[in-house]
Amino acid sequence: MVILICISMRLNGLTWIDPWGLSAYAPPHHLATNKHSYWFDLFKNLFKKNGLGKFKNGNWRKDVFNDPLNKIDVPGHKGLYPEEIHQEIYKRLKQASDKSPEAFK
Repeated sequence: MVILICISMRLNGLTWIDPWGLSAYAPPHHLATNKHSYWFDLFKNLFKKNGLGKFKNGNWRKDVFNDPLNKIDVPGHKGLYPEEIHQEIYKRLKQASDKSPEAFK
C-alpha cells in the first residue's frame, strides 16, 4: 500500500513548491507582463517603487521585468495571459505595494 502525502506550502503569494518537478520542463514566464502596452507602465512603476528589478549589488536591471521574483514556471502555458489575469495580478501586487516593499516581494 502506497500512501502519498502532499504538503502544499505557500511561502508568499508568488512562490509555490513543486514536489513532483512538473515545472522542470516549463519555460519561465513573466508573472507581470512585459508585453502589453497598457499594463507595462503600471507594472514597471510598481516594481520600481518597491525595489524589484535591482541586482544584489543595488544596480538596476536594464529590464526590471527580468527580476527572478517576476518569473514563474507555468507548465503547458504559451502566449499571453487573458485580460482578467493581468487585472488580478495588478490588484494583488498593488495591495502588497500599499502595505510595504517587503510585502510586495
